[in-house]
Amino acid sequence: MIFNGDYWYEYEIDQQPKGDFYVQGLGFYITAYNNPLVTVADKAIVSQKILSSYDKLLDEADALVLEDKDTSYAIAAKYYWTVLQGPNLDPEIKDRANTGYQSALAKQ
Repeated sequence: MIFNGDYWYEYEIDQQPKGDFYVQGLGFYITAYNNPLVTVADKAIVSQKILSSYDKLLDEADALVLEDKDTSYAIAAKYYWTVLQGPNLDPEIKDRANTGYQSALAKQ
């Protein structure tokens, strides 16, 4: 699956919030990233998948914050927190996730 596209590529995402599917994909990629048997070349591919997943999940979280609902803030906070728990592959992404997390928590 690592080489054939995104983990969730073949799934029909018809439920909301679809970010939950991105969280599942991140779990798969982070497991692969932390696996000692993964080669350096494969780790580079997995890193790109993680970064792509971070972007998608942060976009979902940002959209939820704009809904201005308590439940949306809670879900957004979960998504931001999920990114904060993963490998720190890009400081700008971590900063974005932390800012969003703090904002979503403050609005609950």
